[in-house]
Amino acid sequence: MAMAVAQVSRIYNLQHPLPALPRFAPHQTTLPTMPSRNLSLVRASKPGRENTNEPDSATFISSADLNYLVKLGAGSLAGAAAIKYGSIILPEITQPNIVQALIMITTPVIVAVVLLIKQSRVD
Repeated sequence: MAMAVAQVSRIYNLQHPLPALPRFAPHQTTLPTMPSRNLSLVRASKPGRENTNEPDSATFISSADLNYLVKLGAGSLAGAAAIKYGSIILPEITQPNIVQALIMITTPVIVAVVLLIKQSRVD
């Protein structure tokens, strides 16, 4: 291991050798961990408000954001269920059809080209 580190240091012309990797025995059940860092949330104080230990009356998340997240979650669950169980309910939608696939791919491209040509003639 030390020889490999020395070779890499020499190949890449490193001033300091690479740090040694942590070692663990084959019978060891846990991997060595890196030192943890404490993270804290920093918020700006409101103007004119003194630094007090009183909790802020503002909510963590607004009702509009919560409503959006609920709708997003419900839509995601419905889409996942349709993808997973759609072939059981409607097996014909999962049968491969090359003509239908080509139509689905080429139609948006053709429509975009037609719209671009039409728009360029207007200008």
